[in-house]
Amino acid sequence: MMSFIRIIAASSFVSYVTLTGCASTDDSTGNAANAMRVTVAQESDVITDGRLQTVTAGKSFISKGPATISAKGYFPMTVVPVRDGGSSIDIKLEEVPKAPEGPDPQVAANQLLSEVLKAQRHIASGQGAAALTVIETAQVSWPGVTFLDYLKASALVVNKDYDRALAVIEAALSKTPDSPDLKELKAFIKSR
Repeated sequence: MMSFIRIIAASSFVSYVTLTGCASTDDSTGNAANAMRVTVAQESDVITDGRLQTVTAGKSFISKGPATISAKGYFPMTVVPVRDGGSSIDIKLEEVPKAPEGPDPQVAANQLLSEVLKAQRHIASGQGAAALTVIETAQVSWPGVTFLDYLKASALVVNKDYDRALAVIEAALSKTPDSPDLKELKAFIKSR
């Protein structure tokens, strides 16, 4: 008696990967057994019957128990032989999410922190113009970081350009109205 298993892996980014196979209740000795033959459409790593093997595209493997199949770029899945005749299932492997384009997030965070520290050193030493140059360059790479707005307003305060500093703070508060740092700097500027 034969049972069929059809496994389909799909992604919106790559072409379809199809794994097909059948399970039989008779093994090669004629005894009743759960076994399955699975043919992979692309190179896959397979753990079956307690061992790891690499199966090349278009080749098959036979397993009497569960088999874990993994293909590059997909989460692995486990397939279990079935006993009932004529069964068919469709399974879609889930693609492993790709990292966002651009620099490694940790590298980007370190670069941003480096620019923030540089700007803070300029502000602390009374060099508002130098701080503004660093901050405005950083805002091109990290436009959504409102802390850069805070630093920009701080640099403008160092330059005694209170009207521009207040305008920067108001714009930043429209994005993050609950920022205590922005509110505190706004209160300081208004007290001048």
